[in-house]
Amino acid sequence: MKTSWNLGLLYNSHDDPRIERDIRAGERAFAAFEKKYKGKADYLKNETKLLAALTEFEGMFKRLTAAGPIMYFHYVTDLDSSDAVARSRSTQLSERYAKNDSASPSSSSPSARCRSRFRGSSSHQRSCRVFATI
Repeated sequence: MKTSWNLGLLYNSHDDPRIERDIRAGERAFAAFEKKYKGKADYLKNETKLLAALTEFEGMFKRLTAAGPIMYFHYVTDLDSSDAVARSRSTQLSERYAKNDSASPSSSSPSARCRSRFRGSSSHQRSCRVFATI
């Protein structure tokens, strides 16, 4: 049985202008999230505020804007591993996104403080990892 994916539901081609538009929208969303939470710890001391922050963070990915371009190029590469353009764009996007990430979290980072606050709760520990990027 042959199966095919309709990646046109994401983007029409490797050069679809919506790709760059979505990348920039994602970068703006992450910058706004970082501005809202970086250097603050009040949300780490209150489970309700932490849940709100995690829900907001997760929402950026649900809208697909932030993740759509890199997902598209990963899917294209999965379908055709010889597609050098897709591999190159996937690598470029990974590097571009990594550039926006913080360095490894230190013991005073929000991520580390979050893990310390919720030690023993595996679900909270996993949730805290998302803050490694702010």
